[in-house]
Amino acid sequence: IINQASAVFSISQSKYAIRNEGDIINTKITSTMGLTFSIPEDCSWISSSLTSDNGYSYTLTTEVSENKTENSRNTSIRLMSGDGQHHLGTIEIVQVSSDEEDPNAMILKVRPNYINEFLVDLPLAGEYDCYIDWGDGVIEYCLYSEKPDVTHKYSNTEPESYTIRIVGRVISLDSRHSKSHSIEEIVQWGSTGLTSLNGAFKGNFVLKRITASDNESLSSVQGMTEAFCNCSSLEYIPSDLLYHCKADLNLEYIFSGCSSLTAIPEDLLIKQTEVTNFSGLFASCKKIQSIPEGLFRYNTKAVH
Repeated sequence: IINQASAVFSISQSKYAIRNEGDIINTKITSTMGLTFSIPEDCSWISSSLTSDNGYSYTLTTEVSENKTENSRNTSIRLMSGDGQHHLGTIEIVQVSSDEEDPNAMILKVRPNYINEFLVDLPLAGEYDCYIDWGDGVIEYCLYSEKPDVTHKYSNTEPESYTIRIVGRVISLDSRHSKSHSIEEIVQWGSTGLTSLNGAFKGNFVLKRITASDNESLSSVQGMTEAFCNCSSLEYIPSDLLYHCKADLNLEYIFSGCSSLTAIPEDLLIKQTEVTNFSGLFASCKKIQSIPEGLFRYNTKAVH
């Protein structure tokens, strides 16, 4: 009887997000089929070398040069068997730019403090697959199946604001199970494939400012039920927040409990012509003294 073990291949990390200053990364790889690698011919900003002590445990060292351009850049390193006949895996490298703000990035301002013990808990939900620049020099790759709770501990001991940038796929935001709240501003919605904002920032008493959406950011969102419910520090709603959203968007209790709001933009609902239920839209918003006369002028199908 002859038993032969199957081939073994494993890799310590397959995706990297690199700061614009550049970096040196070491990837641990195990392969019983030998190992070779290839870099695209047009990629001159990375260089790699392979070392091994025993013929099956390898270290791939990759040096990423500084990105002095205004755009982010990415490339892939192909991993092949020693004879070059079998594709074993791929290492993906993304490097942020130095000057230009990525229009596709979701940008949030957070404030770790004593209440949340300097731990930021982002409300990412659904099948996300993204890179997060936490604003303190740490860039992290987050995949739902590997990191179901997106949190980050900051090293400072005094309250301080940081700007977080999220690039990749994020289809849903939901704060209804968040352990702590630290998001104080939505700076840019970006383009991450959002389809749901139900409960997105519910109960976030720190949130003060939100920005309007562009023509793609929130265009695929199906629902915003309780999206900003009980955001007691929110003081202002952009008049074009929902302008590019669906006509039949679910908006029940979206601003309920926003006790610092003092006014409602008259054109807020101008595009939601198919909505039938506006229940609890501004319930318990105690500082709002009046409703604009033309707020519901285009919502002719409303019954609640």
